[in-house]
Amino acid sequence: MIPDKAFYVNPLNIKLDFFKLDKQESRHASKVLRLVKNVEILLLDGIGNAYIAKIKNIGPNNVSGEILKKIHQLGENKFNLNLAAAIIKRDRFKTIIEKGTELGVNNFYPLLLDRCINRKINYSRINKNITSSSKQTKRSIFPVLNKSLTLKKLLEKSNQTIIAGVINSKIKLQDINFQNSKKITIIIGPEGDFSESEINLMRNHNVLFYNIGPRILRSETAAIYSLSILNEKFR
Repeated sequence: MIPDKAFYVNPLNIKLDFFKLDKQESRHASKVLRLVKNVEILLLDGIGNAYIAKIKNIGPNNVSGEILKKIHQLGENKFNLNLAAAIIKRDRFKTIIEKGTELGVNNFYPLLLDRCINRKINYSRINKNITSSSKQTKRSIFPVLNKSLTLKKLLEKSNQTIIAGVINSKIKLQDINFQNSKKITIIIGPEGDFSESEINLMRNHNVLFYNIGPRILRSETAAIYSLSILNEKFR
């Protein structure tokens, strides 16, 4: 049985069958959750491993103990899923990050598009959101937040199957044939949709367009909609 309480553990702080939490996670365990010795917890190293562990020493800044079991790829999809989303207002972009993490995104690419009003994001705050959401959903791999980039740069660097939710497309996401692709990047535009030059650029790079439904969706809703369908399609 997987323990209910999950904590991030630095991979360097796993030594054979022994673990040690950093100061922040130790304080959360001891001061906020008020855990005690011999309680079993779940440790996530963010790079693909989870550990069922038992607390043996507990203090305000130092929680340590023994590893009982190692689990590889806990909470992960069987395919690589990346999300390139237009930078939108802070709270709504936070929703994209949180829900994207919960729905198995491996890489986030904040996009600077022609119709983006916001052009900057707080990387430190967003990485904290990623860690929090990863622990909440018990994911052993924490998504990577990449530096913001233009659509052109994204398309030039990617060798994966790329899809984009576009208003008025006649193809449903459910009907796209991914030909056993295990690496998919979803592009989500701003509420004003992509500019004509961006549409043409994506066409030139063989991006697959799909329809996001009969209604005009907010960017964060379009992202959740798309990720949910892919999770079900590749289950």
